[in-house]
Amino acid sequence: MGEMSINPAIETTMRSAGADRRAPASPQLSLVVPTYNEAENLPILLTQLAEVLSEVDYEIIVVDDDSPDGTWRVAEELAEHSHRIRTIRRIGERGLSSAVMTGMSMAKGDAIAVMDADLQHDASALPLMLAQVAEAGVDVVVASREVEGGSYGSFAPSRRR
Repeated sequence: MGEMSINPAIETTMRSAGADRRAPASPQLSLVVPTYNEAENLPILLTQLAEVLSEVDYEIIVVDDDSPDGTWRVAEELAEHSHRIRTIRRIGERGLSSAVMTGMSMAKGDAIAVMDADLQHDASALPLMLAQVAEAGVDVVVASREVEGGSYGSFAPSRRR
């Protein structure tokens, strides 16, 4: 539980549960969750993930861009109760791509997945995707709304584009 700097130009804090409750060194799955103003959604998402990943050894790396709504604080509080959750609070840096890369650089899992915290991604797809990596020996698995069974839900046509 200390501070570390991934990029000297930004301050990054990282927090996880105490050493006696830490996840194994190499979980099956590292799930990177980039966030910005997702304080309300994050507990819901993490509950969903705990259910669908109950048979998987996993870690969750929440990478928050110093959300004004305190998403990073919610993530840190949740990490106090789960060895699976790590939080990176990025101060002075913004952006989805760089947040994902920051999370990936901290990942310890054999496989890495990325999921938004806006509750629009189907968490139940993760075990299926992980199985494809393990059983089919593929390097990359991509979820798509365009495949059979996929959906855009209630997206407006402008959002679909």
